[in-house]
Amino acid sequence: MPEQDPKQADKEFHRKTAREYDERVDKKSRVYHSTFLYPYIDEVRKSLPSGSGFMALDIGCGTGSVTIPLAERGFRVKAIDHSPEMIDIARQKAARKGLHDRIEFIVGDAENTGFPDGMFDLVTCQGVIHHLADKRPLIKEMHRLTKKGGFYYISEPVELFPRLKILGFLGKIFHFARGERSIEAPLVKKDLIEHLKSAGASSFEYSLVFYLPYLPVKPWEQARAALAKSFKNKRMGSIIFVYGRK
Repeated sequence: MPEQDPKQADKEFHRKTAREYDERVDKKSRVYHSTFLYPYIDEVRKSLPSGSGFMALDIGCGTGSVTIPLAERGFRVKAIDHSPEMIDIARQKAARKGLHDRIEFIVGDAENTGFPDGMFDLVTCQGVIHHLADKRPLIKEMHRLTKKGGFYYISEPVELFPRLKILGFLGKIFHFARGERSIEAPLVKKDLIEHLKSAGASSFEYSLVFYLPYLPVKPWEQARAALAKSFKNKRMGSIIFVYGRK
């Protein structure tokens, strides 16, 4: 049997897992969003000139976990993903919140969006790059689309021990046990930084945190937020947050 195209395999993976993904990722990411993402969006929003029509692009928007907070904070958002099933869920969530007129959802290729150079005040990309066999085209597209003086945000899983690639191995076992085919693998921090620089990015900073599992217990969720803040560093972690300006 011929090997399936990686992009097509990823589409099929998200077609099967879209509903479960939305529920799982919302719980898993909630603390990291409130601790790292939302404050950054608020900071960017305040730094932009008053009265302008703020434009944001959410690359690989999935079920809207970043798209919707962007719209809630006053951005007009274009949200692109190659999974129609993910887009459908995101569109329903936006409609329930009365945000459908602030968001344009697009089923398409995030590496070739067709948007003009420098169109967006803010470009976000969460949990997308680690799905790609070649990371460079998407990172170049992000840089191309960010307005001069604009901002970009990346959040991705990274390997704790790059030489051993333990997290990637465990991920493959997890998907195999569930009968899923996914090419996703945590990034290597050094490689991501090199890709950013080769794309032309020069003004960015990053922080690393350790992933802490979700438990449906309020005290643990409060502790998870505090621990995420206290563990933030530049040396070791399993999630990287990149904040940049063009």
